[in-house]
Amino acid sequence: MRLGTKTRYSSRANRALSKALFASFTFLLAGSCGGGSGGTSSPQITPPPSSPPPRPVVDPNACSRAIANPPFDYVYPSEDWLIRTPESQGLCGDDLEDAAAYAFAAGNATGAVLVIKNGYVVFERYAEDRDATSLVTSWSVGKSITSMLMGIALDNGRIGGMEQPVGDFVEEWSAGQKADITIDYLMSLRTALER
Repeated sequence: MRLGTKTRYSSRANRALSKALFASFTFLLAGSCGGGSGGTSSPQITPPPSSPPPRPVVDPNACSRAIANPPFDYVYPSEDWLIRTPESQGLCGDDLEDAAAYAFAAGNATGAVLVIKNGYVVFERYAEDRDATSLVTSWSVGKSITSMLMGIALDNGRIGGMEQPVGDFVEEWSAGQKADITIDYLMSLRTALER
């Protein structure tokens, strides 16, 4: 811990938990920009199809099933996700089927489509070579998850603020050039290191 910095930890266990949370954030942030399916950190560029697949035409008033009206119940996701129909959560399943058909059209290279509403899985489809247990690249979705977790850590006092040095969590970063790196730098994908 740096001299002069405030500590918000009331016990050794809280400090350990904070380090684990921060390590998880760092891992998610580092891994969220690609990789996971071939060792590269950027997507493979494939030439576009000669003509793009047609976008579905959707009539906002047409759905083959009745759609529930709010208020909707909300569940906090647990290890076992609860599944509901799209209509029970205010969505039209026909629209989701149309969107999935577009996502999986030739030339779109989609691996999976998963829709969660109010904490329930309401729709999921996978490419022919994938299933619910397949690993897929999250690309920038990981940044959104990391930001959400960072907000929770800030609200819970696990992290003192965005200007807090990363060295408060990773001892190896408390000296040298890395001592200047703050959480804000990591969250905005900057390092504050001289080139």
